[in-house]
Amino acid sequence: MTSKPLFITGVARGGTSLIGRMIDAHPEASISIDAFLPLVIMARNRMVRACPDARISTFDTSRALQDGHFTAPRRSHLEALLRASMDVEVPKVELEALRLRLKDRAADEAKDLVPLVEGLEGNTLGDLYGAAAAAAHKVRKPDALVSGIKDVWLVDQFPALHRAFSEARFIIILRDPRAIIASILGYLETDPTQCAHALSVLRHWRKMLACAVRFSSEPTFAERLLVIRYEDVVQEPLNAATEISAFLDLADAPQMADASAYNDVTRGGAWKGNSTFDGDQDGISTGPVARWRKTLDEGVVAAVEYCCAADMSFAGYEPSLDPARLDSDPSVLEFLIRDGQRESSWRSDFGDPFLDYGFEAARRCAISSCKIDDPELISNSYLFDDYYEALKSGRTMKAQWEASTTQRRLA
Repeated sequence: MTSKPLFITGVARGGTSLIGRMIDAHPEASISIDAFLPLVIMARNRMVRACPDARISTFDTSRALQDGHFTAPRRSHLEALLRASMDVEVPKVELEALRLRLKDRAADEAKDLVPLVEGLEGNTLGDLYGAAAAAAHKVRKPDALVSGIKDVWLVDQFPALHRAFSEARFIIILRDPRAIIASILGYLETDPTQCAHALSVLRHWRKMLACAVRFSSEPTFAERLLVIRYEDVVQEPLNAATEISAFLDLADAPQMADASAYNDVTRGGAWKGNSTFDGDQDGISTGPVARWRKTLDEGVVAAVEYCCAADMSFAGYEPSLDPARLDSDPSVLEFLIRDGQRESSWRSDFGDPFLDYGFEAARRCAISSCKIDDPELISNSYLFDDYYEALKSGRTMKAQWEASTTQRRLA
């Protein structure tokens, strides 16, 4: 039996593991959790290099996955990924190296997939992603109707996957960026090696939302895309389970809302969560939704809202601070300097907090001023014209989705 491919993504600490396991708890779905990031990175490198006009001389394959903001080369690399094909061939020597990296990666969260990834076969990126999406189906649930992968940082490869797999479904998971940053900075007390650079994470979060808007404007893509918020899932898990099941054309499965049904295939038994702050968890908790209010000092909140206020409002996450005060709040730059000086597990910023602050200031100006009509400033700051217009209009994401759905029905 073949299964329908499913690709799930979000940013790190964005609630993706919980929702991936919620879907995996459906008796007719099987999801590989965080097992294929080396494939995501290799695919990024090969697809950008295969694009004839992607400013290859400026592309460094050793760099972290990028957010696409603020410079023409970075924008060209993002556009290359969005236009790319999964038909790019993979040399045997690179496939062998990929298998070794996949083995190490799968051992952490998907130990039962290690034998499969050690023998992963395929001539093209599409072949490899097809095998990856079917992995959990083959190893865990041979009768699953839906099988896929959940990995962070995958969003800019969704268009290529959409073109490669005609029956695939796609899920983008959003979470309040203040909660994400609270979770990331919480690692400074427990495991600093896992603490990513905060501004880089925020820019990837913005890219995730911008891509969601761009993809939803394409009729054939929009029908196969679901954008969900972590907060809505944990507050109404049964409703979320019903919505996800319907999206995947599966029967309703209430056990998806029961965390005791989430398997930990590496450690055995029920999955106990991976919260930065909590120990083992026995159920789906709403506690993490507003924890940032107690764990983040106001300067960090100011920095997050300085960078993401318009985006947050669009996604339904209302800023807590007066926007007018943020432009002259010194704590924003102070945080960027402090966060930029510490060791980070990865980063995609420019390495200069004053330059990064200037870019963010220009971005804020582009959305608050009615006099700026520089196409390059707008595209470099907001990635896509339609995303900029969505934020500028003051509409919420929910209203944007409803309007798009209505237009498609009338077409």
